[in-house]
Amino acid sequence: SQPLPLPPSVPPAAMAMESLGVLLLHPMNAYLEQELDSRFRLFRFWDSPPDGGAEFLRAVVGNAGRNADAALIDALPSLENVASSVGIDRVDLTKCRERGIYAH
Repeated sequence: SQPLPLPPSVPPAAMAMESLGVLLLHPMNAYLEQELDSRFRLFRFWDSPPDGGAEFLRAVVGNAGRNADAALIDALPSLENVASSVGIDRVDLTKCRERGIYAH
């Protein structure tokens, strides 16, 4: 589904953020999910893993149990950011460095 168009009063930077694809790897606090969903095109991995159109996903949000391993990073050609709600010890930092991906 396409994101709803933003009103003309919304600054261009906000419009750009609205079109960014973010892959959420695990359920989070409902408030945080709602905030992410209102700012980005949010995809919940457990509902429907992205199939085919992974080139628009530019960020991944994980946790201590599930995070961005090398296989996931390789499957997302436009990935720029990997965020974790609890540490980054399960993020493949070597792969992130190779691709210039910011991990935090």
